[in-house]
Amino acid sequence: MSKCLFKNAIGLIYDQAENKLKFTACVCQTRYNFSTLEDTLFYKRKILSNLEKEKLYYCLNGLCQGLSKEEKADTAPAFISYISIHLTSRCQLNCKYCCSTSVDYVPLQKTIINQLFEALSACVEMNENRNSILRLGFEDGEFYYNKELQDLAKSIKETFKDKIKINILTNFIDYDPETAPYADLVNGTLHFFQAEHIRNESFNNSPEEAIEKIIKNLGKLDLSKATQINLPMNYSNYNNLDDYLEFIDKHVVKDLDVRKNFVMKILLLNIDSKHYIPSIDIGVLKTFKEKLIAVGFEKAIICGI
Repeated sequence: MSKCLFKNAIGLIYDQAENKLKFTACVCQTRYNFSTLEDTLFYKRKILSNLEKEKLYYCLNGLCQGLSKEEKADTAPAFISYISIHLTSRCQLNCKYCCSTSVDYVPLQKTIINQLFEALSACVEMNENRNSILRLGFEDGEFYYNKELQDLAKSIKETFKDKIKINILTNFIDYDPETAPYADLVNGTLHFFQAEHIRNESFNNSPEEAIEKIIKNLGKLDLSKATQINLPMNYSNYNNLDDYLEFIDKHVVKDLDVRKNFVMKILLLNIDSKHYIPSIDIGVLKTFKEKLIAVGFEKAIICGI
């Protein structure tokens, strides 16, 4: 098992019902005796606070250092290495294990953007005290499909410059390296690899067109910025692992020297997800991991979300 890359991580999620951002905590539970699904890494999220500045500092302290409320006043703020922001579920796929399809799309409001910049300013200030750079990840909602997210990311980069590193996650359907040249890191998730696996009424392209775009855009992946691809174990992928491996070997990072340091992350889905597979065989996934290593992806890992 691999340790969580971002131990000092928080989430910012847009609560549409209350029309405000809320903090979430990623509580990392790492198990090394890897034998059952329960022994994998899960991120358990808990709403901590809204964005009043005083609560913000307590929220970040409590998350990163495990402080009690009583300990807060006498302790310097912790640094934050990573923030994932969840502002929209608008995506061409809307996979249920990735984002909720039950909430209608609502354009981002100025008040929400102001709350986000307030939170980022507080985190940047906190990190400056610790000489740490903040990484900001855009998650939930396909970045290259959402012009709003692109404009927001550009504005964040222009405002905070090198004090914030922009991380983008894509499903590759509309990926274009020229869209966000300011991005510091661009990684992807390979949700589907065969047209017949795509079943979504809100999908904008035909399944065949989507797969063609994914293949084409995998070939355009900027390897100076990309370090990882997620492989979610939904029903389609888990039940077709040999074909999945063949697709990956054929289309993902063809340079064998680059493959050695490129992370292929096999994702076990959240136990609360409708796409969770109760009968998943960890031994099968270990074999799949070994096959990924055999074709050159030496840093293949298994973890959970």
